[in-house]
Amino acid sequence: MNYFGKRSLSSAVSSLLHVSWYLLLIALIVAPLAAGAMIFFSTPDGETFLQKNSTVVCNDSVQNPSITCTEKSEHDWEKFRSTPLGLKLLMLPYLEAVIVLMLIMVRKSRQLFDNFKNEIVFNTSNVALLSTISKLNLGFGVLTFSLNTMLLSVVLFLFCEIIKSGTVLQEEHDLTI
Repeated sequence: MNYFGKRSLSSAVSSLLHVSWYLLLIALIVAPLAAGAMIFFSTPDGETFLQKNSTVVCNDSVQNPSITCTEKSEHDWEKFRSTPLGLKLLMLPYLEAVIVLMLIMVRKSRQLFDNFKNEIVFNTSNVALLSTISKLNLGFGVLTFSLNTMLLSVVLFLFCEIIKSGTVLQEEHDLTI
């Protein structure tokens, strides 16, 4: 199996990253609308709207026994409802920031794997891309409180140094020929 070049693993990953970039772009548009709807429906006005326009209430399993809610989802919804409106509204920019950060990381990764697909491995542009991806990934890990993502960032920084050393060796090799 080829790792670099056309019809290789890097080519497949590049295609996957192209698709995921468009999916994230759609999520960037849809997520705030969905979150805004959740915030609206968690307010007293939203609950009044739901009660007027809905025949099945989640807590009322007598009306329709086939529709039931788990206790956990009810508890989570009650917890969300009791959250102050200001904090709920702060969730929207946080959600947008996470999605935008993911979009930038996917775009940079897409550029990196496009280089790999074109058999450009040991190049200063790849070092710069890997460094940027590592920094963005570290910020994403901090923003989402993910220790695994932060650990992945450290591994990417190490990989960046390996590619940097390989780039120096490649440049020296190219100059000797």
